[in-house]
Amino acid sequence: MESARHRPPGAANRRAWRPAAAPADAVVLFDGKDLSKWAQRGPNGESVDPKWPVRDGYFKTGAKSGSMYTRDSFGDASCTSNGQRRRW
Repeated sequence: MESARHRPPGAANRRAWRPAAAPADAVVLFDGKDLSKWAQRGPNGESVDPKWPVRDGYFKTGAKSGSMYTRDSFGDASCTSNGQRRRW
């Protein structure tokens, strides 16, 4: 079982917090369920599915797990985050 130290703030009480609805024209890159809009580089430079685990509405990285990039390309963009951000 994961210790409370490794869970994002509020994970134990996830029902208490609800994200706001995304604007109608938004491209939602993470819906709390999967990383299908993201990819990582495979050993030969090919795009592969991310290895980062998704649990309880968040995703988590680990040591030497690589970086991710969006599968779609974007020009000018405005970013909005509907999550809780804290220093761990």
